[in-house]
Amino acid sequence: MKKLKLHIKVKSSSRNIKFCIAILIFKLFILNSLCYAASGAKSIGMGNAMYKKGKFDEALKYYNRAKMDIPNSAVVDFDIGAALYKKGEYKKAIESFTNALLSAGPVLESKINYNIANAKYRIGRRSINTNLQKAIELYRQALSYYKRSIDLNPNDVNAKYNHEFVERELKILMNKLKHQKASSKNNSKNKKSGQSKNNNSLRNKTSLSNRRKQQKKKNTSLAKKKQKEGAKKKKMNISRNNQIEASGQKKYGSNKEMSEKEARMILDRYSEEELSHSSINRANPLRYPAVDKYW
Repeated sequence: MKKLKLHIKVKSSSRNIKFCIAILIFKLFILNSLCYAASGAKSIGMGNAMYKKGKFDEALKYYNRAKMDIPNSAVVDFDIGAALYKKGEYKKAIESFTNALLSAGPVLESKINYNIANAKYRIGRRSINTNLQKAIELYRQALSYYKRSIDLNPNDVNAKYNHEFVERELKILMNKLKHQKASSKNNSKNKKSGQSKNNNSLRNKTSLSNRRKQQKKKNTSLAKKKQKEGAKKKKMNISRNNQIEASGQKKYGSNKEMSEKEARMILDRYSEEELSHSSINRANPLRYPAVDKYW
């Protein structure tokens, strides 16, 4: 019986020791957490002081130090995002604001959505001259975040004003994109039309040049043919005249003059030949192609 009582006392004492150790560890954890929280709060305070002075790089150093002490603090992520936004680093600012949303309460969540919307708008504004479609998409995203901010805080006048402002600018950008597409389409049509006109003009010029060459060749051929015919007829006339003269000389003698009847017969023959040439020239005049217009 004595041994049993001793065993019970030892067992009870062991439980008490473990309990005391657990309490001590918990107290140390709480104390350590409070120390880190105090250090983090101090860093946040120093960062806010730098932020108010416009020294955003110095503010970020304190905020990042606070993040090491309080890694899951929505306030620290929010402050980091705000400093990055002031530096114009909007993409990084959006990342920090998005991290803050994971543990933020409704009041801070409204402000975070408002700041994300502002950052989206700023990035979109930078993209207007380089990528209009991207700018329009970012403006639409900004409107969604403004809407979320207003839903969380209906009394946020700034969010309402910015929503209306960005909505108006979005309409302007969409009209601009519409005109750009229409202009691009017209330029494409004009380019194709210009190419078609150039091709047609080139074909017309080639066709005209070919027709002129063919007509010139034809005219040259006709001229040569007429020249040959004229030479042939001239030769025939000379031969015929020689024959007439020979027959006259033979009939009347070389020193004998022709009678009036014979002379009239020769003149009538010459007149008939001349009339024949004149009729041929009138019946087959040279034809030149009509002049083409260069449109």
